[in-house]
Amino acid sequence: MSEPAGSAPFVLIWGDDDFAVQRRARQVFDQWLKASPGGDEEILDAGAANSEEALKALRRLREALQTLPFFGGTKSIWFRACNFFGEDRVSEAQAVVEGVADLAVELPGGPGLAD
Repeated sequence: MSEPAGSAPFVLIWGDDDFAVQRRARQVFDQWLKASPGGDEEILDAGAANSEEALKALRRLREALQTLPFFGGTKSIWFRACNFFGEDRVSEAQAVVEGVADLAVELPGGPGLAD
């Protein structure tokens, strides 16, 4: 399981142990919520069995990123159980690759994330 050190507006947690990844993601999300009491929170299920579902999940994430917090405070988004950033048939579909690349431009850090 790996993740960047320190506090960041964007965190990617991945690994071979799904339980450990899920547990660590929950810890990070809970830390964000604790650090911003009263902020908006959104949990998006991102598991995808095919490229159409992956593209739908990416659209929901993009909408969540573009929607301002309800009361103008902070917003925490958990893109939970995303399974299409790996090396499988869904991940390698051209439309999914392009969708992820487009999203990388919009995330904190900009195009450098896509490298």
